[in-house]
Amino acid sequence: MPQTRPECIASAEFTQDMVETLGTWFEHYATGGVVTVEVTTHGLWLKNPYTKTRQFLGRADAPEEPVAYRPAIDGLDDG
Repeated sequence: MPQTRPECIASAEFTQDMVETLGTWFEHYATGGVVTVEVTTHGLWLKNPYTKTRQFLGRADAPEEPVAYRPAIDGLDDG
């Protein structure tokens, strides 16, 4: 198998309080010892594999442009 150069597909920035939150909630959000963190335009989210919901973990920087966020039931926006 040829060796290929790694390609960055996403970056996540964590503040200390975000890491502490992840440590606190790790067992609740882990499956097989692994936690999934979603990287979105609105920040980082911990995915709950059991309820299919997510918890806001945080955002380490300010957005370049303001973003609107309106929570939606089951992650679906009805318009």
